[in-house]
Amino acid sequence: PIARLLLLAMISLPLFHWAHRFRFALVDLGIKKAKLLIAILFYGTAAGSTICAAYLLLL
Repeated sequence: PIARLLLLAMISLPLFHWAHRFRFALVDLGIKKAKLLIAILFYGTAAGSTICAAYLLLL
């Protein structure tokens, strides 16, 4: 079980790192009005992917 949890962390953490970096890259490019929508979309995608990976790994 510990290897699966480590694998889940290795999948999940880069997803949230990507969401954070891409969100602020778009804000820096000038898309400031949709800041909340971008955050919900990107972090929601990372969270959904993490839940999907957890389901598949921890079956």
